Amino acid sequence: MAIACWVLWRTGPAVMPNLELFEPVAADWPLSSVEPAFGYSLRVPLGPMAYQLVPQPGPKAYVLLHAVCLLTAAAGLTVWLARRLGLRRAPIAYCVLALAPITAVLLNWIGMYDAFSILAFVALLMSLDRGPWVQFAAAALVGFQNFEQSLVALVIVLLVPALARSVGMTPRAVPLLIGVLAGKALLEIFLSAVGAVSGSRLLFLTTDDKAREILTGVVSVAPIILWSARGGLWLYAVPAGQAALRHWSRAQLAMAAAAALIWFASGIISEDQTRVLAMTSFPAVVLAAIHIALRYRDLPEFVRTPQAWGLILAPPLVLWHAAPLPMGLTIG
Repeated sequence: MAIACWVLWRTGPAVMPNLELFEPVAADWPLSSVEPAFGYSLRVPLGPMAYQLVPQPGPKAYVLLHAVCLLTAAAGLTVWLARRLGLRRAPIAYCVLALAPITAVLLNWIGMYDAFSILAFVALLMSLDRGPWVQFAAAALVGFQNFEQSLVALVIVLLVPALARSVGMTPRAVPLLIGVLAGKALLEIFLSAVGAVSGSRLLFLTTDDKAREILTGVVSVAPIILWSARGGLWLYAVPAGQAALRHWSRAQLAMAAAAALIWFASGIISEDQTRVLAMTSFPAVVLAAIHIALRYRDLPEFVRTPQAWGLILAPPLVLWHAAPLPMGLTIG
C-alpha cells in the first residue's frame, strides 16, 4: 500500500494529451472521418468498440472507460501473479511493476488506447503456459488491438526465450506469430468491408517529413529517452546483461541483442518514444518481475536490498514531443 501511495504521489494520474481528438474518433468508429495519415487511430478497435456501448458518451465517460479498463487489467494481473508466485512473493512483483516506466506512462495517458492494449497483453501473458491454440487466440487478440506494438512485444519474448522459460512458461513461436497476423488480417478485412479510411502508423511517419522531425528531436534528448526506457529497472537490467555475457552462448547473445535493437528502434521511430518503449516491453518486464520475485523469500527481504531502494527512489520520466511531461500530484 505504501508503494502504491508513493507511486501515485510522485507520478500523479493525468488525462492523455489531445483527448479531444481521440474521443470523436472512438464515437464514430469505424467510419470516423480522419485523414489517411491518421488512419492508424482506427486500428486500435477494442476501446472504440467498448465506448460505443456506453449509454451516455462524452469526454468524461471516455476517460472513465479507460480508467476502468486499466483497473481491470491491473486486477487480472494481480490475481494471476498471486496464483503463480504465492502471496509471499507476489507483492515483490507488484512493487517492481508499480515502479516500472509502464505504470508512469499509463497513469499519465489515461484515455489513450494503451489501456485496452495492456488488457490484451495481460491475456497474452496468461496464455504463455497454455497450449498452442490458447496462445494463438491470445495473440490474435493483441494483433487485432495493436498489431505493431504486439508484434514487437512478441518478437522480444521469442528472441529471449530464457526470460519466459526461467519462470516456467513456454511461448510457442508459430501459434503466436500466426495469431498476431490473423488478428491484424481480421481487423483489416472488417475495416475494408465497411469502407473505413485506410492508413497506418508508417504512413503517418512518412507524411510531411515527420520521421525527420522525430529523429531530430530524439537526438536532442537521447539520454533522457535512454533513462526513461527502463528508469530504476536499469539497476536490474545491467547486472542481468553482465550475467548473460558470462553464461549465454553467442547465438543467445545475438538474439538478445536483436531483441534490444528492435525494441529500442520501435521507440525511436515513433513520436511517443517513452510510451512505445514501455508498451512494447510490457510482457518482457512482467516476466522479469516474476524472475526478480523468485529470488527473494518475501517483500521485507526484497526491500532490504540496495537495488530495491534504488528502484523506489529512481525518478520516472515520460516524454511528450521530446519534452518531459509534468508529473506528481498537484494541490490547489
